[in-house]
Formats: sequence, structure tokens, C-alpha cells
Amino acid sequence: MKGRIWTVPNQITFLRLGFLPIFLMLIAYDRYRWALLVLVVSGLSDGIDGLLARSLNQRSALGAYLDPIADKLLLSSSFVLLAFKKQLAWWLTILVFSRDVLILIVAVVIHSDCRRRDSADLGLPAFSAQCLRQAYDSF
Repeated sequence: MKGRIWTVPNQITFLRLGFLPIFLMLIAYDRYRWALLVLVVSGLSDGIDGLLARSLNQRSALGAYLDPIADKLLLSSSFVLLAFKKQLAWWLTILVFSRDVLILIVAVVIHSDCRRRDSADLGLPAFSAQCLRQAYDSF
């Protein structure tokens, strides 16, 4: 991955981040059809920027971080806003946030100093147990 910032895929991701306030205002003012249109365009732009990053060889470290952040912001904020407007159950919002937090914790554990040391021959179950133990020890 290269350190370029202003690649075409990153610009599309920045555009998707720009859609976020528009999307939230549309939901806040009960313009659900327009909000759905913005969400669909955002989803399509997410696919297009990934395709362009691979086909044009424009993968970047910024894009690797920014793209999932844009996705999480769009979906998480929509769940929260819809739950506040009583259009969506809070338990579902909490479930989605819990899943995202769990993914974040697993990513931190995997990217930390969690390596296969003595468990190389035992495979995935031993590796998973070792990572969980390390995560437990770090909290």
C-alpha cells in the first residue's frame, strides 16, 4: 500500500463521508425515500471505490482505514437516529453497536502481539484461545 492521499478511490470515500450529514438530515426530516436513495448511492460508491482501488492499483493506507470508518459512521448513525425517532427498536441498535465493538476488539487483538508460538500444530482453536487469553489479560 502506498502513502498517497488524493487517489480517485479516496476521493470517492471523502464524497461518501460528505453524504453523511445529508443522509442524517433527510432521516431527521422524515424524507425516508430520499435518505434511501442517498444510502444506495453511498453503497454503490463503496463498491466502486474498492473496484477502482484494485483495478487502478491505487490502494492506500488512508483508504484502508477511511473506507470502513465511512461505512460504520453511515450505518451506525442511521441506526441511532432511527432509534431516537422510534422507527427502529433500541435492542436492534444495541445489537448492531455490540457487533461493531466486538469486531473492533477482535481487530485490535489480531493486530496486537498475538502470534502463534507454541500452538502452531494445533491450528485455529488453539490460536483463537491464545488470542482470547491475551485480550483478557490486556483488560
